[in-house]
Amino acid sequence: MIKTMKRSLVLAVAVAALSAIALPSMASAANWGPVNTIHTLTSPSSLTFDVNLNPNPPPAPPPAGFSCGSGPRFTAQVRTPASSLMDLTSTSTLSCTGTGALIGCNVALALNGLPLWSADGTSGVNNVKINSVSIEVTFTTCVQMGNSTGTISGTLAGGVWSNLTRSLAFTNGTGLTLTRPGSPVALPVTLTASEFIKDTTSPFVSLF
Repeated sequence: MIKTMKRSLVLAVAVAALSAIALPSMASAANWGPVNTIHTLTSPSSLTFDVNLNPNPPPAPPPAGFSCGSGPRFTAQVRTPASSLMDLTSTSTLSCTGTGALIGCNVALALNGLPLWSADGTSGVNNVKINSVSIEVTFTTCVQMGNSTGTISGTLAGGVWSNLTRSLAFTNGTGLTLTRPGSPVALPVTLTASEFIKDTTSPFVSLF
């Protein structure tokens, strides 16, 4: 009887330990809703892109980047069945101006819709990612970059989603790089926007 009780106690402790390990990972994922709905997502806040012109310091690179008065406009579709991925399509173009070491530059951004972008809630509301980012960047009147065209691409990470404001914010979001023809170096890029996307279509999109 005592041996049986000991075995049961050991088994209960083991199950509890496994549950403690498994629960955080299960709780971290979040799904978009309502399923099978289409939304118009705007970006009413300004966007700030910071570009590391020298990714192999020292010396430390001077601040450089460009800012845009407002962000992209997306059509979003919530997948069915329920999914951590929400599909985004955009044909937005943005006019931006250089900042810091790129001051004086005019920068045009063209968001490429393919491959299809997606808002990824797999890591939860405090680390929403934008997958398959692809932006054509054109520099004009730009001594530092010349009149050239490059591409910002990657997976933008570090977004914080608010169901209250129905918006996604980035503060120095990471995972993007700028590449240009003839340059072998991919320059790291971070993004800051208080409302990178915001839902304006009822029933409003949510992430739980």
